Amino acid sequence: MSSSFRVFNHLRIVVGLLCLFLAQQRQARATSAATSAAQKVTSGQDLVRRDFADKFQDIALINQRGETVRFSTDLVKNRAVIINFFYTNCEGACPQTNTRIAQLRRELKPIFGKSISFLSISLDAERDTPAVVARYARMVAGESTESDLPDWQFLTGNAKEIDQLRRHLGFYDPRPEIDQDRSEHGSMLALGNHATGRWAMINATLDTELIVRRVKRIIGWTEAQRYEDIRREAMQRNSASHAGHENAAVDVSAPPVNPAQDLPILGQLTNLPNATERSGDTVKLNDLRGKVTVMGQLYTVCPHGSLAVIKAMTALNKAYGERPDFHQVSLATVGAQDTPELFQAYANNLGLTSKTPWWFAIAPPDVLPTFLTQDLGLNAPKPIPAEERLNPLDLYENDLRLVLLDRQGRIRGRYSVFHPDPAIGEAAAADLQRDVQQLLNQPAS
Repeated sequence: MSSSFRVFNHLRIVVGLLCLFLAQQRQARATSAATSAAQKVTSGQDLVRRDFADKFQDIALINQRGETVRFSTDLVKNRAVIINFFYTNCEGACPQTNTRIAQLRRELKPIFGKSISFLSISLDAERDTPAVVARYARMVAGESTESDLPDWQFLTGNAKEIDQLRRHLGFYDPRPEIDQDRSEHGSMLALGNHATGRWAMINATLDTELIVRRVKRIIGWTEAQRYEDIRREAMQRNSASHAGHENAAVDVSAPPVNPAQDLPILGQLTNLPNATERSGDTVKLNDLRGKVTVMGQLYTVCPHGSLAVIKAMTALNKAYGERPDFHQVSLATVGAQDTPELFQAYANNLGLTSKTPWWFAIAPPDVLPTFLTQDLGLNAPKPIPAEERLNPLDLYENDLRLVLLDRQGRIRGRYSVFHPDPAIGEAAAADLQRDVQQLLNQPAS
């Protein structure tokens, strides 16, 4: 082999190795760039990650009612929320955003009820003291007598902590001069449902109908809520494509296949108290998970509303009392004189046995008021003035609505089966029986 050929061969090997090395370097740079790009995309998609809300700092805030609340624990955990930032002397985006939120509360009321809430947090905590925020809230939101209107809290607190929360939620601009302008953050809404892990942002200046659709898609509790618009559009297209065909008419307003999924979720029971049943045994309300449950209050010598409540519950027991996945609970009211013995006699008079899936229970007096109001969402008992009592034992005015719970312990409805107008009470009892049937039709999983 000639020396020139050997040199050429060595050069070819060296060049080949050099090309391989350069190719590896290009690949490494490409991989690094792709990784960097992926990280940027991931960072930009923080709001749609399931664990996004778990990273919130549980900062203390004060609402317009003077209550100190924790952002994560009290306002966000297991809840659906719409969050925005404001400041009371804002003359730019805030008034328009406030108007849009007021519209959204009305639009979302029949869909979500009180299972959704609005949180407006001050960006000027030093100026916006609790007293200032309270006056602002009265001016902007007013007072509503509609018990099922979504809650709207105006909040203030530590300025530094709120600024960190603002940035974590995504209300920031990378350009410092713009980020420092509070008005730049006033037109955005953060939508989130901690229980389902779905989060996003939307501009509050968009059309209300578009925002409502986005809210349902992101923070709807059920697939029926999230994809209602898609279902309707598909049914409308199907109806149009079969126009003129005798049997092709489609009612686009009809409920989905599983109508119980459209019942609003009004709350989630977490810590259910133990109670003493009419038998004298201790029962655990937590044992009712997995069953469709109806709960209400009972005062055995009540001269008015309790009879209507018992009538509605008796009808439910007659219809579903043989089902192992159905149960009812009558709780002794606050201030009642009922004992297990009185409850036993009352149940016997109704023809109920020890096997009837209906507890007559007495919860500890230090637990019952909180459970009734904060967990079941019933109104607190009100003492009745002596001059207004119908009899000496008529001591309290109690909320006699019945509460419907699904198998997961979620509140799906409250029903005024007692009403001064008997027709309204009967209609509520019929609604309750219909909704119980719908929940029982759902899979037990």
